[in-house]
Amino acid sequence: MDTVRREIHERMDTVRREIHERMDTVRIEIQEKMDTVRSEIHERMDTVRIEIQKQIDTVKCEIQERMDTVRREIQKQMDTVRRKIKERMDTVRSEIHDRIYTVRSEIQE
Repeated sequence: MDTVRREIHERMDTVRREIHERMDTVRIEIQEKMDTVRSEIHERMDTVRIEIQKQIDTVKCEIQERMDTVRREIQKQMDTVRRKIKERMDTVRSEIHDRIYTVRSEIQE
């Protein structure tokens, strides 16, 4: 009976060792796979980050171009308004001078 018990214990010990070895192997495989997946995720994130930055740069450039265009349009409009104001002022000045001349002429008569 003791021999049978001992054999059973030895077999159980052997099975335990094999189970532990297999668990260690599986643990290592899982860790390696996790490391691989983690690395792939980081690579993908870097790729996405780069793509997003490119899009941001493109949008910034487009915004800057649009702002420059709007600035030029506003400048043209302001130049036009200034020109019209000057023309109107010249016209009014001329009318005032004409009126003054007329009034002086009337006074002298």
